[in-house]
Amino acid sequence: HFGKLSAPLIVQASIELFGSYKASMWVFAAFAFAYSLIVPWLKTPPYDKLRALKREVVAQKEKFEALALEAEKEKEEKDKYAAVDNTDADNTALDDYHDGDQKNIVTMTDNGAAAHAVGDIDLNELVGVIAETLKTDKKYRNVQWSIITLLILCYALFSMIRNGFTTFITTYVSDYLGMNDSIGRYLIVTFYLGQFIVALIGSAFKQLNPRKSVLVSFSCFLVCTIAFLILGDNLWITFITFALAGFCGGVTYPFLYAWCELIRPLTGILSCLFTLAYGCGDAIISTIVAQVIDAWGVRYYSAPLVVCSVIACTACIVNSIIYMKYKKYEHGILKDIESEMRNKTVNDDDNERTNNKENED
Repeated sequence: HFGKLSAPLIVQASIELFGSYKASMWVFAAFAFAYSLIVPWLKTPPYDKLRALKREVVAQKEKFEALALEAEKEKEEKDKYAAVDNTDADNTALDDYHDGDQKNIVTMTDNGAAAHAVGDIDLNELVGVIAETLKTDKKYRNVQWSIITLLILCYALFSMIRNGFTTFITTYVSDYLGMNDSIGRYLIVTFYLGQFIVALIGSAFKQLNPRKSVLVSFSCFLVCTIAFLILGDNLWITFITFALAGFCGGVTYPFLYAWCELIRPLTGILSCLFTLAYGCGDAIISTIVAQVIDAWGVRYYSAPLVVCSVIACTACIVNSIIYMKYKKYEHGILKDIESEMRNKTVNDDDNERTNNKENED
């Protein structure tokens, strides 16, 4: 983010100081060369191909434990009321008070027992069994790859919107608004300043739902592109639009990766596919916008961005529907396997106690 933010300022400074942008290119080359020398010595984080499943199993376990704790508190509250007064009237009132919650208490108690039972199962063993089961489930894997394909498509569309905003804005400012090229570079800085702000306060967004965040960000992109297309004559509105679009962009792409992590670990192949989609999106939007400028003028260069935003929002809505069905199907499989392993553990414990008793006799 800092590179995207500082690059236009460095180019502008080079032009003002030396009358050319050659000096800025040497600065960029020096940083790129230094980074390429450092990369081979950077530590690679450990890779766990089952981390997505482990995260899901742990989340389910925490849910059961929370239900069990709530059930225990309800039981303590009921015992407390029962101990205060044993008169018939008070007992009747107490029964009425708890009558509506009785079903929930029983359900949560059962879930609490399940939570304790899950705690007795080795996590790695459970995840291994689940992984082997899901590996042979063609329906599960097909839906999984369908969601990932749509996420990659959304990433390509994000690239088209993001780069479409910034690539041609200098031409727009100089040819349509009749202003200095430097205004266009300051607009680019404004765009990436929004992303830089998101990076600085990123910890505040960690608890957000990736799926909902991506949908909201693409919706904001749609609003920004329409506003820029209609009200682009006003420079102040253009600056506000670019700032908001940059902020949305700062939220979009990390949550696209986070959404993918909820389905499959982000492997090297998936990372390459996302990167390839980003590059293809950049190349495609540059070609399309160039044709639009030749046909209708630079005034309407944001029209393809509106179309990309509409497609991205539609893809996100469709993907959200598929994803929710996928998670429901996955939770059912996890529950069945956990129950099977829990029963197996109980049976093994019973057999062991029986054998020990026979040996003692």
